[in-house]
Amino acid sequence: MMKKVLFYIILILFTLGFSCQDYDKPNNIINEGKMKSVTLSLKLPGDMRKDASSATKSMTEGEEQHVRTIEVLAFMDDGSGNYLYAYRSKGENISLQDGEGTFRVTLAEYYRPQVLIILANASVELDAVNIALNDNINSVIPLLTASSSTEWDANNNNSGILRDIPMYYKTAPTIISNTTSALGTFDLTRMLARLDVRAKAGIAGFQLVNACIFNRKDKGYIAYKDHYWDGAKVIKADVPEDAATTKLNSILYEADAFHQIIQSIYTFETKGAENRSEATAIVVGGYYGYPANSSKVTYYRIDIPTTLNGDFSGDILRNHLYDIEIQSVDDEGAETPENAFDGEIKITATVTPWNLARQNVIFEGQYNLKLDKASIDFKNHIEDQEIEISTTHPSGISISPITYTDENVTGWLQITQISTKKWKISTNGDNYQAKRLARLTVIAGNMNYVVKLAQKGCGNNGTAELMEITENSAYYTHLYNGKCWMVENSREEKLTGSGEPGYASNKYGSIGIIVDPVSEINNYQHYYTWDQAMLIDNACPQGWHLPTQAEFDALISEITSQPSLGQFWIGPNYNNSMSGYYLNANNEWHDWDIKGHWWSSSNDNNSYYYTGSINNMTGPALTDGSNWLSVRCVKD
Repeated sequence: MMKKVLFYIILILFTLGFSCQDYDKPNNIINEGKMKSVTLSLKLPGDMRKDASSATKSMTEGEEQHVRTIEVLAFMDDGSGNYLYAYRSKGENISLQDGEGTFRVTLAEYYRPQVLIILANASVELDAVNIALNDNINSVIPLLTASSSTEWDANNNNSGILRDIPMYYKTAPTIISNTTSALGTFDLTRMLARLDVRAKAGIAGFQLVNACIFNRKDKGYIAYKDHYWDGAKVIKADVPEDAATTKLNSILYEADAFHQIIQSIYTFETKGAENRSEATAIVVGGYYGYPANSSKVTYYRIDIPTTLNGDFSGDILRNHLYDIEIQSVDDEGAETPENAFDGEIKITATVTPWNLARQNVIFEGQYNLKLDKASIDFKNHIEDQEIEISTTHPSGISISPITYTDENVTGWLQITQISTKKWKISTNGDNYQAKRLARLTVIAGNMNYVVKLAQKGCGNNGTAELMEITENSAYYTHLYNGKCWMVENSREEKLTGSGEPGYASNKYGSIGIIVDPVSEINNYQHYYTWDQAMLIDNACPQGWHLPTQAEFDALISEITSQPSLGQFWIGPNYNNSMSGYYLNANNEWHDWDIKGHWWSSSNDNNSYYYTGSINNMTGPALTDGSNWLSVRCVKD
């Protein structure tokens, strides 16, 4: 409780002690004496290379990726793992080309981590939200919504005023220090889904004329829930409780000169429905009996495939393209779109959902080349991943040999075809050094796409990498002097023969009192006695070891010469770094929120440790082996 009160006092002083800049909202807190301009890099979803002659689509690729405004909401750790709203900052100098680029934003220097919410094209929606100082991030995110009373008409009924698509990203906790000048690349996620419609090449007796959407939602969340995200894409639809459903369409999207409707139909997320009347569906209009009939349009319903048992139709998810290809038409359709929605199905179509963040589709005239992954990231250990590739080109698919970025580090990947459309790409060795890179080229006729391949390694050059060290644990890591270090305190243990835990405590202490595990984080770290730290495969898992004094000394030397690398030693979570120690003989806790204390190994069987603060590291020093200290491990 005292820590929360202290945090609020700091923020009040932060507000009153300095002048403020106000970006249209009174809740901005900009401390000019502690604010600094930081460069952030962005990647926009989708790499959809469409035929430039398709003039009737609502949005071009450049427009679909357009970013008109960027707003950043900052939430600060209150010292208990709660992230509370602190200030809002406007992105400036936005420079984007081909879906990648940078912008600058003013951020506050602060010794505790901040979580940044990046919102593109959402200034109007954000201005309509009342966010109060110290609001918890989990209560703010559901407030971020956008609405549209009619279909999301990208061209605003051909007014020429483009309606840009809101996009979202939430960063991991990060400390903004006086040396921070740039932050990593962040992949934005669109809040809308897109539905493209085309007829299969060479389809007999039918020509596509138009399409519309039925049972659309009028509102959606700009942000997604963290537990709906699988690391690459949203996997479940999330619809605001007050979102209304409109059955009838108000727009008929016309087919282009190639008889397809692309980059025109956008919609909020919708959940799968248990019955036909409640499902969101596309209705297409076309000439049945074409070319004999080229004047009478009749209509047909197409549903999104179900993903759950018991549902009639499936979710429509943000940042996905639903590629609808009409395979055949059995009979003349309904007289109106509404009759088609309510009537029988006389059409056969395939609906392929592509996650726009991890895919590519290339068109060459009537042919296309599709991949379900634009790049593949492997974990640190040996791993298989599949990539699905398809093409309508008669030449089929061929794949070039793998090209390795570092000619001295080759042969760590293998590719095997496992079906007509799937290939398996495998790593054949663990990687505990810097990330290694490669690429392969997929070819179909004159269409080529380069798939980027990467295997995560230890963090390097100021970027910490999350490494799966055991089946049940992952840690951020960084290379120092060629050694791969955990930059988080260990949470490992090996049960003793009696079933006792292999650590002294999983609870931290403050001013002599055991407090409990870090709030909302189960067993965030463990404290160990000297014997527990030295026990093989206990505090340090198999393949890792307790740092030697020579390794610690080399670490201190590197951090001293390059202070920016120290931020990864003190870790992304301040509580996990400056976590103090327990003096067993006096039953006292010391240095919580002030210093970290880490065991090292020794050659004389004495219990040595190193100490680190926000400013420096020192050691070695002797202490009683029964005291409780933290551990960080080094890869063998």
